Amino acid sequence: MTEDPLANARIFFLGAGFSAGAGVPLTNALLPQAARLFRLEAPGLYERVKGYADDVDVNLDGAPNAEEFARFCTYLDFVELREHGGGERWSREGCRERVALKFFLAKAIAMATPAASDLPACYLSFAAGLRATDVVLTFNWDVLLEKALVRVGMPYSYSSTDPMEKLWVVKLHGSVNWIEGRPSATRPDARSYAYQPIGFAGGMIDTEVFASGVLNDASAWTQPVCLVDEVKPLLVLPGYGKAVDVRLLAPLWYQPEFLSYRRGGISIVGLSVAQDDYIVESLFRYLFRGYLNTSRSECSILTPLSVRNSDH
Repeated sequence: MTEDPLANARIFFLGAGFSAGAGVPLTNALLPQAARLFRLEAPGLYERVKGYADDVDVNLDGAPNAEEFARFCTYLDFVELREHGGGERWSREGCRERVALKFFLAKAIAMATPAASDLPACYLSFAAGLRATDVVLTFNWDVLLEKALVRVGMPYSYSSTDPMEKLWVVKLHGSVNWIEGRPSATRPDARSYAYQPIGFAGGMIDTEVFASGVLNDASAWTQPVCLVDEVKPLLVLPGYGKAVDVRLLAPLWYQPEFLSYRRGGISIVGLSVAQDDYIVESLFRYLFRGYLNTSRSECSILTPLSVRNSDH
């Protein structure tokens, strides 16, 4: 009798700690880097965003922690709520300040993510050790994993319905190279970023999500203009507005329901879950309520130290 190919398939959860070792900034470094880019490229809009941050005692140029970041994003959710109620919402993606913040957060991350040729060996080893039957669920916005997979020749897909045999990469908080809805630009001479539909639309989900392989390259981020070109990254920000934002990615939060078929064990790689992140906490409680009671259950939790410039 042929063994079920999913019998030894594994599940990996990746948090911020996974990417930090390659130089992708954590919150306390990310916000100042994004603020610097924001101030240089959109100074007028930046002053409005800085004003909102000041309203909730968050210093964008300092080293805000995760709690402060969530408080700031929650305040922007409040601003968006007021604009939406007053008929002043800038676009379907939300208020201008919030959309612009996502753009510069994504740009700061993309520019800090090493090129595939410069990845530390540990990331290549991790990617090379994955199998097409495995599933990697990540809460990270960066494309570090994707670069490692391409480097070692491991095909991957953002969709579980891809007919080809590819590793399934589930980005529960969105990605710097994703966009909500069909991309468009207001400049006729703007570059196209070759977005392709992922396949989330269907049933009650009427908005498709598109991904761009072009934006995996940091050099591509020197060209798009905030709010003007078609690069409007789909990032699920922390804070209480997250409960609304994740609905754009509802198929991803539903499909882990079926991960119990993969019985090769669960590995969680990261630093921690924010105390007020009830969405992620609920996901773990829901998924593990039955999995860890099975006869073949194993869960490994790794909190990595910095591995930058290390082969271990």
